[in-house]
Amino acid sequence: MEILLHKNQFPTGSRKSIQFVWDFGKLKIRTYAQHITVSDGDIYERDGAHFITPRSLNRFDKPAEIEIPTTVLEQMDVLNINLKNSRESIGHADHKAGKIFLSMNADGQIVAKHGQKTAVSDLEIIENKNAINIESLGLDCLYIEVPSTVETAYTKAKNIKTMESCHLIYAGKSLLTRKEYFKFNNDIPASSWDCVEDFFENFGSGSGRTGELKGWLTNQPGKVEATLGLKTTEGKREHDDIKRFEDAITLIKNNQ
Repeated sequence: MEILLHKNQFPTGSRKSIQFVWDFGKLKIRTYAQHITVSDGDIYERDGAHFITPRSLNRFDKPAEIEIPTTVLEQMDVLNINLKNSRESIGHADHKAGKIFLSMNADGQIVAKHGQKTAVSDLEIIENKNAINIESLGLDCLYIEVPSTVETAYTKAKNIKTMESCHLIYAGKSLLTRKEYFKFNNDIPASSWDCVEDFFENFGSGSGRTGELKGWLTNQPGKVEATLGLKTTEGKREHDDIKRFEDAITLIKNNQ
């Protein structure tokens, strides 16, 4: 996509016509004689102004240097920042000040970029909409609604983050069967719960009796961990070690 940044006062196509064009991060200068793609190293500064000298078309050609207007360089900076933000984004929100580009960071938060300003936020429900706080962008609104693609990416990232720290912890021993039960250390995503729900029993809210089990618990921790790819936690290993020690003591006493 090309954007015309500036043209001099001479008619397009005439011998003295010069056009400055932005083309996906590149500055192009079009003269009557040639079209020039400008590299950063081609631009030099003198007395606060910026110039390039076009290459010679032949040994007799001595092209005059071309001054690049300051407004062209300023527009290039803005367009290149927006291009970079766009390429890194997973979606955008429209605003009268221009597009706000949205991406995700390593912590699973949504990053909003407008020009060189950045806002980092978790997803919130504002007026029944999925939104993020963009106060640090300095615009005239504190929140913007995020598109569904960004919401989906945010939820997926949060679920992954949750499962990275997820493990089973010892919940206690049944007063009725003496079976040992375990529970998750925190809430897990619905998609993960669907995979292991059959391994759990619902003990309800309990009666308040000391030692009574309550909530969703499993006595099949190995199957749950294998299904979800969870690591056996240190707490569970410690509990298992204690149990093996207690069983060994019991066996010794029974053999005496």
